[in-house]
Amino acid sequence: MAATADNPAIRQAVTIAKPSVVFLYVQITGSLLDHRDGQVHGPYTTSSKGSGFFIDPGGDIVTATHVVTPTDDDLHTALVDRYIIAVTGNQLATNSPTFTAYMNATQPESVSTSIRVVTQSMNIPGNATNDDLQRLGLPATILAQSPVANLDTSVIHVSRTKQPAVLLHQGETAPAHQSMALMGYPQMAPTFSTAPEIDFGTVSDVRAVGSAVPPGVGVLPTQATVIVSSAYSEHGVSGGPGIDAQANVVGLVSFGAVAGTPIFLVSADDISGIVAKAGVTNALSDADRAWRNGVAAQQTGDQSAAAADFRTCIDESPDNTGCHQQLAQVTSSSSPSGGAPIVLIVIGAIVLVVVIAGGAAWYLRRPEAEDY
Repeated sequence: MAATADNPAIRQAVTIAKPSVVFLYVQITGSLLDHRDGQVHGPYTTSSKGSGFFIDPGGDIVTATHVVTPTDDDLHTALVDRYIIAVTGNQLATNSPTFTAYMNATQPESVSTSIRVVTQSMNIPGNATNDDLQRLGLPATILAQSPVANLDTSVIHVSRTKQPAVLLHQGETAPAHQSMALMGYPQMAPTFSTAPEIDFGTVSDVRAVGSAVPPGVGVLPTQATVIVSSAYSEHGVSGGPGIDAQANVVGLVSFGAVAGTPIFLVSADDISGIVAKAGVTNALSDADRAWRNGVAAQQTGDQSAAAADFRTCIDESPDNTGCHQQLAQVTSSSSPSGGAPIVLIVIGAIVLVVVIAGGAAWYLRRPEAEDY
């Protein structure tokens, strides 16, 4: 019988994988040589946003290449858009004759790219601007990548350790009709949030990129095996993981949702090749294993074991927001009053109110922000 899109197993998998998902902010600066007047105009700044996920605790992240390295045509289009706005004060449709004339008459020069990563533990406020994201995000470097037209997969690195990671699906490509969930950061969200959004669906098909895909979806990863998903996605979720009911990544969001197409993900097998090229290992830490054990114990009702596992996780990986959240839930539900017990101690005429929280007081606080 086919799996349903939303069920307890996939929800538990989402809980496990969620802390590993990150937000990406990419800022690109460049100038344009306009052959009509022979002048270099700019520089202009454009930006894009996307998603990714840690594949090991050492700061290595998988994302889509088109998120961190736009194609030459996409880059040129973005710079021309800024140029036209600077010259005319208006934003034109990219298929308008005037826009096409600017494209034909210009070429990019002196282009530089800056990649910033925002983890869920950074607690950046919802009114964060692009300047805030550029200033507060962790600088990232590209370790290895396959062009958009090949596998659309990149591995990037940030200098931050003890991060929550997720494993890639191993063996045969994920079969059709099983449950899955997409995780990432929709660009259309009204405010910024460090918590990724989740959408449930199923694996509709597994196939090579080809003529079955309708036109209008841009450059495609033609060398990839793709997972076709019924889950909904939108701009910004690109590079985010699609996970199965075992909390393994079956693919990364690459393209789709244009002209009525579903969502297409580059398969975990294709991702593994780029990870190997980057010279990193997809692996879990002891903290990740404690996190998974804690989630499993919580599901079976063993709150004491769950709390112990979550505390172990926090000791080893303070940035795992899931451990903080689930420990708070476990300790809250285990207290009859819904909070820490209070003891009144009378010493002469002085009444001391003592809140007994044990070791939970430290574990319930979020990690303090660091300066970068």
